[in-house]
Amino acid sequence: MDYDTALKLDKDSAAAHGGRARALRGKGYLEKALADFDEAVRLNPKSASTYVDRGAIYEAQGDFDRAIVDYDAAIQIDPKDANAFLGRANAYRGKRDLERAKQDLEAVLRLSPQLTAAKDILNEVNGLIAQSAAPPTAAAPTPASAPAPAPAVSPMLLVLLALVALLGLFAIIFMNFRSKPVDKSRVSRADQHARPRDGYLAEVSRLQPSDACTRAESSLEGLSKTEADARLTKFGPKFVAREAKATILQELWNRARNPLNALLLCLATVFYFSGDVRAAVVIASMVVLAIVTAFIQEHRSNEAAAKLRAMVHTTASVRRTPNDANNPFVEIPIEQLVPGDLVRLSAGDIIPAELRLLEAKDLFINQSTLTDEAMPAEKYAHAGDRDYDDPFDLPNICFMGANVVSGFGRFWCKLPKTGKLRLASH
Repeated sequence: MDYDTALKLDKDSAAAHGGRARALRGKGYLEKALADFDEAVRLNPKSASTYVDRGAIYEAQGDFDRAIVDYDAAIQIDPKDANAFLGRANAYRGKRDLERAKQDLEAVLRLSPQLTAAKDILNEVNGLIAQSAAPPTAAAPTPASAPAPAPAVSPMLLVLLALVALLGLFAIIFMNFRSKPVDKSRVSRADQHARPRDGYLAEVSRLQPSDACTRAESSLEGLSKTEADARLTKFGPKFVAREAKATILQELWNRARNPLNALLLCLATVFYFSGDVRAAVVIASMVVLAIVTAFIQEHRSNEAAAKLRAMVHTTASVRRTPNDANNPFVEIPIEQLVPGDLVRLSAGDIIPAELRLLEAKDLFINQSTLTDEAMPAEKYAHAGDRDYDDPFDLPNICFMGANVVSGFGRFWCKLPKTGKLRLASH
C-alpha cells in the first residue's frame, strides 16, 4: 500500500505524511516534501526524526535559522539523537558559527564514536578556527594585482619632445609679437600725400569758394534732391570702413594661439608619453576649458558691441533744394552724403567727409587723430596762395575724422571722390 492510499484511508496519519515527505525529498520535490513534514509535525509534535528531516530540508534551502530551530526541537525530544546534533553542527557551520559547530560535533562523537563523517567535519572546523585565530600576514601581491610597470621612455624621445615644445613656443611667440606688415593704405602722411601741389587737393585749395563749388559741379544753394539721388546711385553710400567681423573659427584660433596654451599642451604630451595619462588628460582639459571660457566671453562682448554700434546713428546738416526758407538745412545720415553737398558744422561736430571750406569764422579744427598734433589748426575759407608739402596743412581743406573745436563754418562743400585717398594716423 503506498502513502497516497494510506492517506486516503487515514488523512491524519503522521507516519503516512512523514513517509511520503521522505519519498518526495528523495525525488527532489523539496517544497512538497516540506508541506508533508509540516503536516506530520502538526499531527505528531513528539517525533524527533520528523524535526530532523524537516531541518535537513531547510538546511538544503540555505535557511539555517529555521533548520537550527527544528534541530533544537529534536534534541529536546531526544537528547541522545546524534543525527540531530550532526544536523545542527552543519547548520552552524553554514552560518560560520564555528565554535557552536565544534561543540555539536564533539557531542556527536560522544554519542556515536564510530561516526567517521563527524570526525572529518570536526577536523575541518578546527582548521578553520585555527586559521581565523592566527595573526594576519601580508599577502604577497599576485602578478594579476601587481601594478603594471610604467613604460620606459628613452632619453632621445624626451629630448625630441623638449625640442618640439621649444619650437612650438617660439612659433607662437613669433606669431603674437612679430611686427605687422606695413599696410600701403596706412603709410605715413609724408609718403602718402607727398607733393599735394600736383594733385586734386592742391588744385581745389587754390580756387575761390564759388569756383570750388563749380569745380565740384555744385552751387552755393546746394544740390537738388534729384541730383543728390543720382549721385548717390552713381557713387554709392558712404560707409566708414571697419575691421571685418571675425568668424567663430577665427575667434577660437585667436584664443587658442597663446604661448601658455602651447607650453601646457607640450607638457601634456610629455606626460602622456612618460606614462602619466591622468596628468596629461587633466592638463589638456584645463587648456580646453580656458580656451572655451575666453571664447564665450569675447564672443558675447563682440555681440554686445555690435548691437551698440547699430544703435548709434551719425547725421550731418546738409542743404538741399527745394528747402524751407526758415531752415534750409536738413539732417541726413552721413552714409547719404554725396560729392557736391553743402554741409554746415559748428563747435563739437565731427567732420563727416573730405570738405572744402567756403565760409568760416574763428574756426579751429582738431586733427590729432590724423596728425598726432596736440594743438588745433586754424582754417580759413579764402583761396590758398602758396604750395604745401602736406595736405593736412592746407588752410581750407578738412578731412574726415577731425572735429570742430571752436568757431563756425557756414557752408562746407564736400569734395568729389579723390581716387585712393585714405587717411590714417601714424
